[in-house]
Amino acid sequence: MSMGIIVALGAKVRKGYRNTTFMIHQVSGVSFGTLRDMEETVAEVSRINDMLFKVIKSKTKVTEERLKQVIQQKQDWFIPAEEALELGILTEII
Repeated sequence: MSMGIIVALGAKVRKGYRNTTFMIHQVSGVSFGTLRDMEETVAEVSRINDMLFKVIKSKTKVTEERLKQVIQQKQDWFIPAEEALELGILTEII
């Protein structure tokens, strides 16, 4: 569900079924090794998270504030088809 939103946003016309559900959450990963290894992993995961959120903000009506809320609450945000249509994630429900 979480990469589904990024895949969908790659298209100009984004159709989904009534039971389509998207999810937005922070990028997750595992880090191990030396402190330097872990710092590099954190930097890369942060870069990817910023990039994905930038795509979502630029192609939808999802706000910066809502994405910050996802990060602060450490929760997944499930977005059913009707809400996805309102937010501009989907262009049509079929």
